[in-house]
Amino acid sequence: MNKSIKFITIILLILIFGLLFYFQNNTEKKVEKNKKIIVQPTSYEEQNKVKEKETKKSIFVPYWTLSQNDTYDDYDRVIYFGLSVNDKGINMNDQGYIDLEKFIQQTPKDKQKYLVLRMTNTDENLKILKNNITNIQMFKQLIEISKKYNFDGVALDLEMSVLFGNDVISQINNFSSNLYSELKKENIKYSVAIYGDVFYKIRPYDVLSLAKNSDEIIVMAYDFHKSIGEPGPNFPLNRKNTYSYDFKKMISDYLKQVQLEKLTIVFGLYGYDWIVDEKGRPIKAATALSLNEINTKYLNDCIKPKCEFIIDQTSKENKIEVTDENERKHIIWFENERSVDEKIEYLKTKGIFNYAYWAKGYF
Repeated sequence: MNKSIKFITIILLILIFGLLFYFQNNTEKKVEKNKKIIVQPTSYEEQNKVKEKETKKSIFVPYWTLSQNDTYDDYDRVIYFGLSVNDKGINMNDQGYIDLEKFIQQTPKDKQKYLVLRMTNTDENLKILKNNITNIQMFKQLIEISKKYNFDGVALDLEMSVLFGNDVISQINNFSSNLYSELKKENIKYSVAIYGDVFYKIRPYDVLSLAKNSDEIIVMAYDFHKSIGEPGPNFPLNRKNTYSYDFKKMISDYLKQVQLEKLTIVFGLYGYDWIVDEKGRPIKAATALSLNEINTKYLNDCIKPKCEFIIDQTSKENKIEVTDENERKHIIWFENERSVDEKIEYLKTKGIFNYAYWAKGYF
């Protein structure tokens, strides 16, 4: 009898442990099955694929290039350049304001639209920065126009061609932060355009303050070599021992003061044509040419020995050396889609996926 009880007890224990194991194992499988699977990128390439989805490509549209055939299918944002100002506020007689209706009519409603406030005259800018009454009127007009035409944002292009003291830096900061505050009340985004060489040359811009009081910093990554200076690339990707500054250093400098997600880099699809002496020194100021003009005037018919096309291995930009019909030597430096693509690839390594082109009609 005792042996029978022991045997039955052992059988019952085996069954109980078997059932417990079965239910525990089955429950773990169900939990595992119902878990939300999150796959984290395990390599830089995979991380880039995730970030690529956040890319925003913009195009600047100057009023002087507007045409009926414009299309913006390849762009996420269209930036109209733009409205000018005077001592009374927005200049309603300027062609940029007059052509505003034309821009709106040809821009698809589903495209994000930004409106540029063009402040490119240094003397006028100095007067405006000191006049709070004018500024209040200007901000009011700008907001009314932005809301009337359903602009998503406003971009400030305030250019100063010469060096000024701390008072001007402070005035620019105040002007920009006040504009930012007024636009924010109306849920209108605000961007500030700044020179690419702002950390290389002394300019009256406090990048840290401008970045803090804005939604975006638009970096104009062109015109490192000016028309009134020596021939050279638009903005060299590398410098090595040839150039005193470069695109990579510029990005590094900006990243020290501007949040990554606030940066948008603008590429200029144009170049300069210098007439030079036998030593390659400019005889006079260079002529600005769009990429289309360079292709038509020089590149489409560039045949040695009168003409040579060169891809500079340091700057990664393009150079043409040509002798014209009057036996004058020209040096043309310019940016094109290939050189821009190389810079975009570098931006991606830094996690920057927002970029823009200057300008519609130039390429």
